[in-house]
Amino acid sequence: MRHVFKIDFDDRIDKWGWLDAWRRSVIAICREFGMSVTSIRVVPSPSGSGLHAWVHVECPKKLSDEEINMFQFLLGDDRTRVRINRVRIKRGVRHWNILFSGVLWKREDEKCKECKLRKYVEEVLKECG
Repeated sequence: MRHVFKIDFDDRIDKWGWLDAWRRSVIAICREFGMSVTSIRVVPSPSGSGLHAWVHVECPKKLSDEEINMFQFLLGDDRTRVRINRVRIKRGVRHWNILFSGVLWKREDEKCKECKLRKYVEEVLKECG
């Protein structure tokens, strides 16, 4: 049985030099669960700030939606996306497993711009590159 796991990274791990290690870990995780990876495709997200990945696998059984979501989590999918997908699955949404093609909404009011936590995170991100 063929499956495709869709992974959303909010960071550019390719720029950190971690992409090859991630690919090896994907293969190891899938092998541990009896699956074989047939291909891994990784492209920058439309915003350019993250990555989208599609992991194609051969599996001895048909996976449930919950299992697919779990494996996507194990392979590094964005945790918020995983939580949202769990709700979609529980509610019976048919097309729950989507990668967004762009930013749908971004809070840009003055309160958000003055947030101490946001400023701190932006400073740390600048330092880390």
